[in-house]
Amino acid sequence: PKCIGIGTLGEKSLHQYLKNYLEPDPSLHEVPIGRYVGDIVNSQGVIEIQTGGFHPLKKKLAYYLSDPSLAGKTVTVACPLPAIKWLIWIDPDSGLTTQRRRSPKRTQPWEICRQLIYLLELLHHPALRFRLLMMEWEEFRCQNGWGRDGKRGSQRYERIPLRILEELSIDCAHPESFRILLPPGLPELFTVKDIMKAGKASRRLAQQMIQVLKAVRLVELKGKEGRCHLYACIRPSESGKTGRL
Repeated sequence: PKCIGIGTLGEKSLHQYLKNYLEPDPSLHEVPIGRYVGDIVNSQGVIEIQTGGFHPLKKKLAYYLSDPSLAGKTVTVACPLPAIKWLIWIDPDSGLTTQRRRSPKRTQPWEICRQLIYLLELLHHPALRFRLLMMEWEEFRCQNGWGRDGKRGSQRYERIPLRILEELSIDCAHPESFRILLPPGLPELFTVKDIMKAGKASRRLAQQMIQVLKAVRLVELKGKEGRCHLYACIRPSESGKTGRL
């Protein structure tokens, strides 16, 4: 069954909110660039607002980064992350909603590695930027999944932005900026399990973090401890010898 009652927003509220926040001039919204349309195109460059996965964005970003009309300008991916999320459930038959309840989960910046993993070959391009917007929002979900309460595998219906709590920037021209993706409290030599513990991350996410940080030369393999790989952060002076930083 489909949800009814909330109706016509169709996941557009968050995207539109961010578009107006990042560029108040509507004449700079939805501007054609070759065969694509940029969410925002202004004097600094192009901004793509990505409220979902990064995989569909890969070809578009590669096109922007090679487009002569954008030479000397930046290509920025703006990505909202729910630092505070309120859940509201919609009955799929009546359209009635529950009172909102705060989700116990607080998204951390390094969770963006789940998406950066699709863009590894672009992360060395000096014109590419990422803007992480840590937000508070209300998330409406249709209670049409499986299980007794219908919540598992449920459909997300809409996200209503409430406020932006913090902005974090990653600049591919300065790979040191990727250090915000390292959870605090890691030992000098660490394993995937150490990342899982420090970042309260799943094994899959911890492995993705390693892949991203190795790709930008912030982390390197140092050896093994038993069957576990040992990693270490590369100091800026050491990284400079590689020509990467």
